[in-house]
Amino acid sequence: MKYLKIFLFACLIFPAAAQAQRPGREEIESLRVAIFTKHMELTAAESKVFWPVYNNFREEMDKLHRNRRERMGRLRKEIDALSDSQVKTLVEEEVGYYEKEAVLTRKYNEQFKKILPIKKVAKLYTAEEAFKRELIDRLRESRHRSRG
Repeated sequence: MKYLKIFLFACLIFPAAAQAQRPGREEIESLRVAIFTKHMELTAAESKVFWPVYNNFREEMDKLHRNRRERMGRLRKEIDALSDSQVKTLVEEEVGYYEKEAVLTRKYNEQFKKILPIKKVAKLYTAEEAFKRELIDRLRESRHRSRG
């Protein structure tokens, strides 16, 4: 869950920082598939069942994160103009976001355990970390090139 947050943070800052040299969405997705397949050591049969489930997981998480970004944007912009009651509602929704994120992660973790050996499920989480590290490294490299 914490790694997903890092990834989303990288995705938010990546487009602004990378400018003309930034990879497109297709390149990022290709990188994700390559890193996950390598780290998880997925067979062709496992890939065939894993990717549709994982893509559904990402779609649901992305929707959850988009809603949070919108809510947090509103909170940042309007906090002083909002009533205490409205702010309290937004704060409660923020706590609810983390609960929903955990529920969603658990739900899909159970699905992953049904389609993959447990060691490959564990490797999924290390693959996510490796993918995020690679994105951050590319961002740093891109920033370095643009400065210099």
